[in-house]
Amino acid sequence: MDEAMVRQHAEREARDDFWVQKAKSFAAIDLETLFERSGLTKSEWAAQIGKSRAYVSRLFNHDVNFTIDSLVRLARSLNGRVEIRVVPKDTAVQLLPVNAFRARYAPIEGARASTVVPMFKPQLVKDKQDLANAA
Repeated sequence: MDEAMVRQHAEREARDDFWVQKAKSFAAIDLETLFERSGLTKSEWAAQIGKSRAYVSRLFNHDVNFTIDSLVRLARSLNGRVEIRVVPKDTAVQLLPVNAFRARYAPIEGARASTVVPMFKPQLVKDKQDLANAA
């Protein structure tokens, strides 16, 4: 990565809106994964949660502002739960490709062939040695 790109990325990370969008995107990806496992259609899920199908589509396009309350309700409607963590700023979060941790998790029981599998899994790492061990 060249110096200009590193600086640009650091500038983005310095803004709260970067972290807000990142959290919303991770939540939307996790909800979409649960949704795919559920076997419901978008219309069925929308009716179940009392929202429009357009809301569900906006959710999957990462265009919904979640409250903790709404995120919990959405996750629970798909037989999921929400886990929120706050970590020190200097704690690195490494995104590992699925194949780097797939062996640690059992396959999804009853998953359809079209099940969405997230491409990355957040993993907290404290230092370069943890990062090397995680890869």
